[in-house]
Amino acid sequence: MMLRSVVLTMLVLGLTAFARPAFPLTIITEHGIPAAFYDEEGELTGLCVEAVRDIQRRIGDETPIRVLPWARAYDIAQTTPEVLLFPTTRTSDRERLFHWVGPMLRITWVLYGMEGRFNLETLDDARNLRRIGGIRGDAKMEFLKSKGFDNLQEVSSGKINIDKLRHGRLDAFFTSNVGMFGAAEVSGVSTEGIVPLLTVREVDLYLAFSKETSEKLVEKWRRAHLEQRRDGTFKRLYEKWLPGESVPELPGASQ
Repeated sequence: MMLRSVVLTMLVLGLTAFARPAFPLTIITEHGIPAAFYDEEGELTGLCVEAVRDIQRRIGDETPIRVLPWARAYDIAQTTPEVLLFPTTRTSDRERLFHWVGPMLRITWVLYGMEGRFNLETLDDARNLRRIGGIRGDAKMEFLKSKGFDNLQEVSSGKINIDKLRHGRLDAFFTSNVGMFGAAEVSGVSTEGIVPLLTVREVDLYLAFSKETSEKLVEKWRRAHLEQRRDGTFKRLYEKWLPGESVPELPGASQ
């Protein structure tokens, strides 16, 4: 009986050890230039990828970065403990859903369309369009829905939206200044004839930790990000990927 008890105890301990996560976090991003994308050699790179890996180096974390479609990644981040999703737009509606570190990237939300087809002067003008395309689960679509827009079509990728726009199946594509041409470059589709119809707003993107992530762990990442800002690393990365663009400031602080 004693031997059987010892064996059972060892089996339980072994199963418990096997079930324990290999890393304290699950780190997820989506594919998009310049934040996170695969280069010609198939290596994951980009502004936010390099910034995240620099933070990992500082805190001794070796968690691999997974690349997933945005809607799936966002769902995981909302429903699973210990998840880091980046880069993520910080909005008032999302504020309570995550712990935030950053900002890591500043972008502009833009309605794009085919040259000469439409003239938009205000966001309300866009209500008269038949179809506005966007990415499923994206903050820009959430924003338009909150404004009462009912002419939206959501899909899984920027490539699909660009194709639909060029073939007349969309009147406009709501994306960002970097998202439009990043999607085109990644997918190899042409943006010829596609022009900005209306600049809507400027927003900052952050590292977003799922709500049930350890506050101690989040604070560890936050301190490391402050360090990379203070020693100039983050500024150098930003200038490398977005030359001529200003580094987004920390909330309530100056650089």
